Amino acid sequence: MGFIPVTDLDAVEGFYSDVLGFPLERREPGALVYRMGDHLLRVVPVEGIEVSGRFTQLGWFVDDIASTVSDLASKGVEFRRFDFIPSDEAGVHTFPGGGDLVAWFEDPAGNLLSVTKAGHGA
Repeated sequence: MGFIPVTDLDAVEGFYSDVLGFPLERREPGALVYRMGDHLLRVVPVEGIEVSGRFTQLGWFVDDIASTVSDLASKGVEFRRFDFIPSDEAGVHTFPGGGDLVAWFEDPAGNLLSVTKAGHGA
């Protein structure tokens, strides 16, 4: 099970279900629990937390990053760009030497999330 901190459950509920497509398994008094394939994601409100968006909290491997990024963008997701690595116009960063393709974005609480296509070349 993975955990993600938020300050407002209502603000993120639709994002994880409607935008990312994870079925809401259950809503508890202190958490939202989503089904991610064989795994669960527990979204928990944490008072006084300061989410920085400076480090990836959660990420998923995808088979087709261009399609995934396009789908998420059509649902209003904005992708982050970082100066330390080149990115294309869609916001997909390319690690050199045949490494991963990665696109970063934030949830409504400011948690940094990513989608990754593993090793794109040689």
